[in-house]
Amino acid sequence: MLLKKIPFEIYIIIITFFLLSSYTFNSKLDLNGDNANYYIYAKSLASGHGYSDLSSPGNPATANFPPGYSILMAPLFWFTESIIVQNYLGEIFLLGSLILFYLFVVKNCNNKGFAFFIASVILMNFFILQFATMMMSELPFIFFTIATIILLQKNETQDNNNKLIFFVFIFLAIFTYHIRTQGIVLLGSILIHYLFAKKWKKLLFSIVGFVIGILPWIIRNNLLKLQSNRYLSQLMLVDQLNPEKGNLSFTEIFSRFSLQSWNVISKELPRTFYSFLIKDYAFNIFYPILGFLIFIIIIYGAWNFIKLRWFLLSFILGNFFIIGIWSGKGFENRYLICILPILLFCFYFGITSIIKAIFKFEIKQYYVWMIASLFMLLIQFKEFKFLNEFNTEEYPEAYANLINVAEWTKVNLPDSVIVSVRKPSLFYLFSNRKSMNYLYSSDPDKVIANMVENKIDYVVIDALEYSTTNEFLIPAISKHINQFQQVYITGKPEFYLLKFNKNEEVKK
Repeated sequence: MLLKKIPFEIYIIIITFFLLSSYTFNSKLDLNGDNANYYIYAKSLASGHGYSDLSSPGNPATANFPPGYSILMAPLFWFTESIIVQNYLGEIFLLGSLILFYLFVVKNCNNKGFAFFIASVILMNFFILQFATMMMSELPFIFFTIATIILLQKNETQDNNNKLIFFVFIFLAIFTYHIRTQGIVLLGSILIHYLFAKKWKKLLFSIVGFVIGILPWIIRNNLLKLQSNRYLSQLMLVDQLNPEKGNLSFTEIFSRFSLQSWNVISKELPRTFYSFLIKDYAFNIFYPILGFLIFIIIIYGAWNFIKLRWFLLSFILGNFFIIGIWSGKGFENRYLICILPILLFCFYFGITSIIKAIFKFEIKQYYVWMIASLFMLLIQFKEFKFLNEFNTEEYPEAYANLINVAEWTKVNLPDSVIVSVRKPSLFYLFSNRKSMNYLYSSDPDKVIANMVENKIDYVVIDALEYSTTNEFLIPAISKHINQFQQVYITGKPEFYLLKFNKNEEVKK
């Protein structure tokens, strides 16, 4: 009986999901580095060490990332430490997100064809598929955001005595924040929704609930003398990779915000929506025009979605503000991914609203949306093929050599050694040896003194093309070359493993 009640479109979504996810799945560890941290923290939780960094000496408590995603990952460690299994977790959250979003659109638009199309463009998006097969927090964030929005609406239709739904709603909203700090915008948007709806009681209880839900994390980090949020601590830096350059002035903050916001709208937004259109987007005049149009239509769509108008507007604009002010290098479009389903929905809802306003015509025909979904599938097949080839090929030579050094270290060096390396979390996963980054300082003596202080035994000179290696590490080693002895070297690109004599006095 239950199977008969499941809409036909959901079966098609599930089948399409399995076909695309199987074709684009990545069984390897992604090399961005953050996912290695999530893995390590989840393993720490599962093994009873608390929320700690097992890769660092002494297994110190960490606040590097919010704990939500690692909490979701931890139960899998009771059965297996497989990276492949953890990669599948993101795929599960993608499927759940698609089903929830389909139901959300059907309920609000009363159009199964349009709901299927929205679920399809989300599923077929190159970057959604890419992030779904990584150990990253984007897909869990998407899932819990959608679930929170659905319960937000459900609360609108329930009487005030139905407290259970409201409590679950508050819990999900808080947990979403603990998955990604970007979730602070979700919490703020809920408050703005209640403010404009003049639902004072729910506004008050939401504020109290959010404070109660956020405070334990803040108190825990203060008691352990940890920074509650690395993003906030880095926000004011001129250069995150060189803290010695100091903090930004107010004028520099405004300049960065303006430039970054324009880059997001004019380059990253159209690339994220339609990655199959133009590859050389950085120098193409079509992209800024397309990006600006997409952004305006998104805002128009949010405005016309009257049931959640103020929530959607504040959620979208708030996220663009956060993205614009964030100073992260190599940002590209990462922070757009976790709000992409909302952006896609508002965009296409905006298009249908424009058509309805101009032509007094609403696209209700089921077959039109089905044909549109099939068209999107066909024109993006090259993107799926590229993702398949990228995810099934071997590690790039540089990272393969980093793994080579890590595996050599695991076999040939004692468990007790501490290694200084540019990618400590990745190195730890393949070496099972405590690892730390070197100090980002232009003063070679400070870099070496920091190694002595951290009791470093070995140092890796990498060929990962990070500027910090040539800017900070190599000058320090060159000045204090008498303290280093080469013990291992890879083929090209060459990685060097050096033994560090920390007992010799640092020359001034």
